[in-house]
Amino acid sequence: MESALFAAAPAAIGRGGGAVGALLLNALYGGSKNNATPSFCLWTTSITAALWLGLYSFADVWASERTKRIVGPLALAGGNVLLAYLLSEMWHPFLDVVQLRRFYDQFAELNLACALIRAASCSIAVVALTTLINRLGLRLKL
Repeated sequence: MESALFAAAPAAIGRGGGAVGALLLNALYGGSKNNATPSFCLWTTSITAALWLGLYSFADVWASERTKRIVGPLALAGGNVLLAYLLSEMWHPFLDVVQLRRFYDQFAELNLACALIRAASCSIAVVALTTLINRLGLRLKL
């Protein structure tokens, strides 16, 4: 447990420090992804650190047989992140080939719930395909 606290401490400090820094810089620069303002960058790093801390606690610190069944496929996909990245980049050309790009784009424009469903389903599909390819023994190496 002591090593778990040692590993989680930088994420907790980063999360808190990033949020405080974002609040302080928001008045100066505003928050804009397109302009890559410092407050936006600090918010995203703070959110990433919070998500990492939560997933780390769930998957490693309080691991049980139940959590291992949930986290197992993610660990397999995480062993070959380059493949997952390339598969996600190939998604739009694939939709163009099968002529579903128009439906895919219009589905997200309906409302926020549809956009979130589309994003979640694409993420699940990429992770599932990456896991399948990894189980078949194919690996990308640099």
